[in-house]
Amino acid sequence: MSTPEKVKSLPFEKQWTSSKHVVYHMLSKHSAAREDDRILIKRVMEEYLKESGHNPLFMTAAKFLRLYTDSEKWPSFATILRHRRKWQSENPILRGDNYIARKNNQVQVQKLLDVPNDWK
Repeated sequence: MSTPEKVKSLPFEKQWTSSKHVVYHMLSKHSAAREDDRILIKRVMEEYLKESGHNPLFMTAAKFLRLYTDSEKWPSFATILRHRRKWQSENPILRGDNYIARKNNQVQVQKLLDVPNDWK
């Protein structure tokens, strides 16, 4: 998968201004995060853990969940996915390769089923 080259680069800072910027950075930097919500959430949460001085590689699930529920600054998983949808709708280059394949398949199925134009 190719790295988006036409996407405006946001500064990678130690202090993120918002979860929206973290999601943008992860989508532009990690192509797998464009395809899989779980990978995107994992990458974003790792970034927040590192930012708060924790090593995500040496953390139990119980400790992560305690940190996650106690932190008011960390985004919910739903917020991360909303940001992803927003960024990908505004920047088609941030969509994954599977998106194009699904769209092409959709057109072929519509032709096969002879779907009227007003249904598309």
